[in-house]
Amino acid sequence: MSERYIRQIPLVSEEGQERLAGSKVAVIGCGGLGCNVITQLAMAGVGEMVLVDKDAPSESDLNRQFIYAGRRPAPKAELAAEWVGQISERTKAVPMSKELNSGNVGSVLKGCDIAVDCLDNNESRLVLNAGVLSKGIPLVHGAADGPWAR
Repeated sequence: MSERYIRQIPLVSEEGQERLAGSKVAVIGCGGLGCNVITQLAMAGVGEMVLVDKDAPSESDLNRQFIYAGRRPAPKAELAAEWVGQISERTKAVPMSKELNSGNVGSVLKGCDIAVDCLDNNESRLVLNAGVLSKGIPLVHGAADGPWAR
């Protein structure tokens, strides 16, 4: 067991840490909430993340989407995958710079153990919910709403 995770072993056990290392998590939405989720999952030792977001960061995002500050112009999913590589060499990050829809939700969730909803719109949330239900994958939902959330 790596020294890096020694303080979380009392919380998750050695077996739990091994399960984290072998897990694949879909993070749908790489905005304000997604940036925090992506960072914490990588730091906790998750083995693989699928990062889905169709947008590129803008200047007005940077106060809450800290992983993009000072970065080159590129899609959020791509920049988020680079961020994961910088903070955890153990976590593989697969960027998907696309909008989640009913036509691609199956391929996005393929092989995932869990999905995390960090979306900013209800239409995509409904698509994600239908996708996880059809695949029997647990869904963790988080959201912020209001004009500041976009």
